[in-house]
Amino acid sequence: MKAVLEKVKVGDESSVHAFFYDRPEFDAPWHFHPEYELTYIQQSQGMRYVGNHVATFEPGELVLLGPNLPHCWKNTDVNKAAAQSYVIQWEGAILADVPELEAIRTLLTESGQGLLF
Repeated sequence: MKAVLEKVKVGDESSVHAFFYDRPEFDAPWHFHPEYELTYIQQSQGMRYVGNHVATFEPGELVLLGPNLPHCWKNTDVNKAAAQSYVIQWEGAILADVPELEAIRTLLTESGQGLLF
């Protein structure tokens, strides 16, 4: 299956896009975007697809995704509880040349395959 390019709402007016996702189920397609993404699963369970890795997910999961890494979350039982997550997406350039963020830049470099906390 080919991943779909998602247009993230960052640019001239804002360098970070943050939102609370609250729907009956996770319905985003298999997609990618050039921005980093940090997703916290507040409520829901199912299958997490990141790159070539497939695993189950559950509430309390925190995932950091690097740029252009295909991903999606799919519910296994949509009749239980709503899918809720907090999502923060940002362009990598906003952290450039800030010496105090060196450790964070190292972490972001390692997120190319996705990181589960």
